[in-house]
Amino acid sequence: YNADGIVLAHTSKLEILLLEASGALGRSDRHRHVFDHVKGAYGCHAMIVRILEKYPYADKALIEKVQVLFVHISARGK
Repeated sequence: YNADGIVLAHTSKLEILLLEASGALGRSDRHRHVFDHVKGAYGCHAMIVRILEKYPYADKALIEKVQVLFVHISARGK
């Protein structure tokens, strides 16, 4: 996926935050908002898969505690 911004964990170099900005400042674009929201969900899924690939021998019970963040910035529609 191609995000507008990401944050990496320093030591592991894993992505932990995904940023999507839908449209230009002050412009409301509903279609882009929905597309970017779905794109964010797939991006979060990809981040979790990457974590699981990097640590294949980790305790399986820890997956319930794993958190990745998605920040979506969009103009409010009227």
